[in-house]
Amino acid sequence: MFHDNERKCGNHSRIADRLPFGETKNRAAWPGDDHRSRRAGLRDQIVATAREIEGVGARLLCTTIGAPAQAAFPQGNQPVLGGRTALKAGVVYVDPSGLARLYIHQAGSREMSAWRGRTSGTLAVTHHGRVEIINAICRAAFAGHLTEKGAGEALADFAVDFAEGRLRQAEILWRAALNRAAELAQHQTPILGTRSLDVLHVACALELKSRYFLTFDERQQKLASAVGLRTIHV
Repeated sequence: MFHDNERKCGNHSRIADRLPFGETKNRAAWPGDDHRSRRAGLRDQIVATAREIEGVGARLLCTTIGAPAQAAFPQGNQPVLGGRTALKAGVVYVDPSGLARLYIHQAGSREMSAWRGRTSGTLAVTHHGRVEIINAICRAAFAGHLTEKGAGEALADFAVDFAEGRLRQAEILWRAALNRAAELAQHQTPILGTRSLDVLHVACALELKSRYFLTFDERQQKLASAVGLRTIHV
């Protein structure tokens, strides 16, 4: 994990310094030489407040309150983009399993961090996507891949990214998204075997008018491509 396996992460040794959104490579996007110290200070403030309450569960509550597939599968005229293609974050939907790689060190974390460093702007995160990322961090703690301190720092960093505008809470009409997901499941799951939550995220991308989709899941990539989204390979 980013917080515990610093030797394995090279330049991505700590969440505050891991370049999750290109703070060093793209400093122009975030004016002020003290940005990193302010970011670390805000994170530490969130962690310190959380530690007044016992346990990771309480820390999760504090963090939530404190801030509002390696392969590519082109289809038709919807080409797969290489990870070095310059894009604005506002037109990209990133599956939560991809975003979680910015907070928990796992396969694809380095590539995901490098891609985010090249991609300016704010990424949209749905309410259920936010829950998925928080739960992924907490499950890493449960499995022993993160210490309690490391999990608290990862949760705090996630909150900081909302507070400082690198992530935003996406507002979506859930009835429309669920109806769209049901339609996609009926037409595509018999062919692709996509999991329900993966279908829902593709449906949300369509409802949010996203043009590009980034995921590490092979079947979800195929689904996104099948419904007209351009997939990104990092």
